[in-house]
Amino acid sequence: MKFVGTVLLLMAICRSNVCVGGDLHPLFVGPLPRRSNAHVSILPLRGGKQDGDGRQGCGIDGGAEGSGGTREPDLGMDSGGDGDGEEQEPVTLNGRFRKAVRDCNLTLAETFISEGAEVNLAERGTHSTVLITACFQNDLEMIDMLLSKGALPNLCDEMLMAPLHYAAAWGYDLVVERLMATGADPTLLNMEGLTPRDLAEKRGHLYCAELLDKWLEAG
Repeated sequence: MKFVGTVLLLMAICRSNVCVGGDLHPLFVGPLPRRSNAHVSILPLRGGKQDGDGRQGCGIDGGAEGSGGTREPDLGMDSGGDGDGEEQEPVTLNGRFRKAVRDCNLTLAETFISEGAEVNLAERGTHSTVLITACFQNDLEMIDMLLSKGALPNLCDEMLMAPLHYAAAWGYDLVVERLMATGADPTLLNMEGLTPRDLAEKRGHLYCAELLDKWLEAG
């Protein structure tokens, strides 16, 4: 009888709990929940057309030197485009042209210009030009094409930010050089009273600041 009682006691314990990995868990009808060891990977933001060291690739840079991985400087630039959002992009030639520039589609952008798209037309809301967009996105090929088609390098957006301000703020030295060679004014002030050189220094892009210093001294 003692043996039977002991067996019944053990059965009762086993029915109430099971041991998994050293921990007691209530007995479930069906499989026990598995412990997850999965890890979530956060991929870095895609690099831009030219990151100050000559690397190429279309997109917005999240890792410019001295930026601390910040995706976007607090410069008042709306990278989305027309103020109404891409979903409401107007079905017009100029609207399609702006979208082609934002999408880094050089061939399509050239086609739209040949069809009559206005290369210096300002966007609604931000007053940004397609040249500003191309500079913001590091798209050196697009910048070259736009400048060759008559894009003006000193047109500013609503924050009084010219293309050179954005290039300097991101540390895009090749873009800075290209803009300066085509008439960009390094003395323009944004709404905070900062020149492109000021923004380059403020964000730690010392090489860009040196480039602008040389242009200012030579000019």
